[in-house]
Amino acid sequence: MSFKQQFSIIKDTKVFTGLLTTVFWILGKTMVIAYIAPLQNNLLNIPSARISFYLF
Repeated sequence: MSFKQQFSIIKDTKVFTGLLTTVFWILGKTMVIAYIAPLQNNLLNIPSARISFYLF
């Protein structure tokens, strides 16, 4: 399949809506983690190496 044919699927509104939902979900989660990690480190005295364990 050509590159153009692969991206022609995005014209379907259901597929486009699903992709946008996924992108915003991931961006939101990343932003929350970016703001919560320093708080956990400073306020709760959680070591930096363990923060990812507590977030997930």
